[in-house]
Amino acid sequence: MATTKMPLPIEAASPGTSAIPAMTNDAGTNFPVPGYSFTIASNQAIYWHFPLLYYGSGSLVVNLLWFSAGGSTTGNVRWDASMNAITPGDAQSILTDSLSTVANTTTTVNGTARGVTLTQVTVAATDSAAEGDRIELKVTCNSAGTMASNAVLVDAFVTWSDT
Repeated sequence: MATTKMPLPIEAASPGTSAIPAMTNDAGTNFPVPGYSFTIASNQAIYWHFPLLYYGSGSLVVNLLWFSAGGSTTGNVRWDASMNAITPGDAQSILTDSLSTVANTTTTVNGTARGVTLTQVTVAATDSAAEGDRIELKVTCNSAGTMASNAVLVDAFVTWSDT
């Protein structure tokens, strides 16, 4: 059994039509750090789409790398993830298909100011996904978090089993 990894470049994410996080490009000391800045109390979301290649079965694990915009070292952030799978030839419009049941994970912020934190959200409701499907993935920074500043999502990738 091998694990397939699909990078989700932050620049490839699409904001929805409402509750949109701000695209940022923080000036680091040695390089810029692009990301999406999510207001903790607002349930803001972004979307990615990708082909499901080398998929066998089981859950998708959404890996999110983020940091506290204000340098908070206490509190937590709840991240939600849901998806749908569009199979070519489905009798379902791509414009009206619904998302699966929301999965979530709450993670404590890194104890180092602006240190990167990894959150892994396991999406078990895969909408009968199959090899070659088009996946629409929604990631939301849920308002249930307690961190005092915005969460800046800087990178993401998805993993799944090929068997």
